[in-house]
Amino acid sequence: MRSILSQLATDVPAAEALVDELENRRRSLLVTGDDGELDAIDAKIVEANRNVERLCAGRDKMTGRLAEIEAAADQAQKIKAYRDAAAMVANMGPEVEKLIRDGCDMVIDGLRKVHLVEQAINQANANLPDNEAHLPSFELTMRGIPGEPQQRGKSKIRDHEWHYTGNAEGWGAVEAQFVGNVTPIGDGKTGKLNRSGSTFDVELRRYREVEVLIERGWARPVPLALSLRLPAFRVGEADIWAPFNPGFGDLGSNPAAILDHIDRLKQERLRPAMDPRPDRSTKTVLELVS
Repeated sequence: MRSILSQLATDVPAAEALVDELENRRRSLLVTGDDGELDAIDAKIVEANRNVERLCAGRDKMTGRLAEIEAAADQAQKIKAYRDAAAMVANMGPEVEKLIRDGCDMVIDGLRKVHLVEQAINQANANLPDNEAHLPSFELTMRGIPGEPQQRGKSKIRDHEWHYTGNAEGWGAVEAQFVGNVTPIGDGKTGKLNRSGSTFDVELRRYREVEVLIERGWARPVPLALSLRLPAFRVGEADIWAPFNPGFGDLGSNPAAILDHIDRLKQERLRPAMDPRPDRSTKTVLELVS
């Protein structure tokens, strides 16, 4: 159908051009032709005009039909997409709910196990065997980044420099502008510095310059019991996990309280869901019956 319309897009202008040509010839015959020639050209003009009308009518009908077909196809596509979405709601709803509920249960189970381990660690640390170090928090070792001790890095030997000694010990190296005032004595490793009318004992020292990586502590995570929030799946149900009291202390400090919190929330989730909306209000209306 599209190919036919494409052809008509060429044929209609050609047919209209033929009508224009015949009209031009008729105007010439009005001056130079006789009645027979005029009758003949009029017949051709009528036939040409009829051909234009026929082509335009066919084009318009085919265009309308194509629009109907495309509209029907578009509507069918919309209906299919709508029904597919409705089917997904019906089919995927239970599956998604189960996935979310199971996932939340797994998170709570993981949280319980974390604090069971913390509880065991606290008991072990409270009764520490001889020559054993305290065990760190389980959650800290599992989720944090360990600390690093101070470490020596690269080093280099510096040139000999005159340094204050004696009563001026601790002043450090002799300032560059005063080095020329030092008078070596003995073996040249010690000397006297005249500075601003005072004399200071100095000695040659050679130091190793060492780059030291400073000690760094643990990178500590925010405890799961504080940062997790698992809201109720449906409105009116109890929250799956509400953050524990933020003042509970350091990682692993009170696992028993968190385990109690887990059990308390579990019991709350057993109650039926409650509609949080207020009771429905009523209104009175009049309906005409006769």
